[in-house]
Amino acid sequence: MPRTFTPVPNRKCTVSIQVIGCAGLSEAVNAKGYCVGKPAAPDAIAKPIAFFDVTDINGIRKITVTKPDDSNGLLSCLFIIVNDKSSGENTHFRMENLIKAQSSTTEYIAVALPVYRFTGDRKVVNLGDSSGASCNVTQTIDALSKKRRRRRNVGENAIFVGQNRKLNKEKSYSVFIVSTTPCENEICLRTSPSILLKIVRVQHRQFCDWFSYSIGVLRSLCLSHIQTDQEDKEVEENCRSERAQLRNYTRKR
Repeated sequence: MPRTFTPVPNRKCTVSIQVIGCAGLSEAVNAKGYCVGKPAAPDAIAKPIAFFDVTDINGIRKITVTKPDDSNGLLSCLFIIVNDKSSGENTHFRMENLIKAQSSTTEYIAVALPVYRFTGDRKVVNLGDSSGASCNVTQTIDALSKKRRRRRNVGENAIFVGQNRKLNKEKSYSVFIVSTTPCENEICLRTSPSILLKIVRVQHRQFCDWFSYSIGVLRSLCLSHIQTDQEDKEVEENCRSERAQLRNYTRKR
């Protein structure tokens, strides 16, 4: 009876056969050659990491993107997706969602990162700096090193452009990562968990309260110092008056 199995993605697999009889297992017979598992998307994508708690005055927020494990297949792109919370968040991106995100203003591609340009496991990105970048979802480091590019069924939608729009400090945003992996004649996508960039007004009020409190303390210290100087002057003046009276009394005697 023929048996089939699905190889682990992007790994070479060999097969050995043994027969089970009344006397136990027979010797293993190794099949010739090997089979290769199809490439697949990573098992998981790490969510982005946000710096600080607020967006700066220029509408920029620093975030860190972690390079995913590519043992299931070489990755081509990482896309930073920004959702302005005015529409529902898509937790499982497909190619049609990525195409739509290029022209959307509510859930859009902010940054397109070619994975082959990563020089380490992490990359710091200025989210909202109005820069533009693009990435070809069919292009991996392997394709570049061999100076070839396999034709895949992705049509004209191979290059995606990010529009890193300035962030509004008065709005909350949801941010997540979408990865692309060339999988034979298709592109496999994986979506990370999202993070929420919230509006933080309480900290500003706390800073103002702290600043007002500090000014109040300094003012009290200054007034106390002035009052102490005035008291010292009065004591010194009294001492001078008493010494003068004592000298006059001594002369009269």
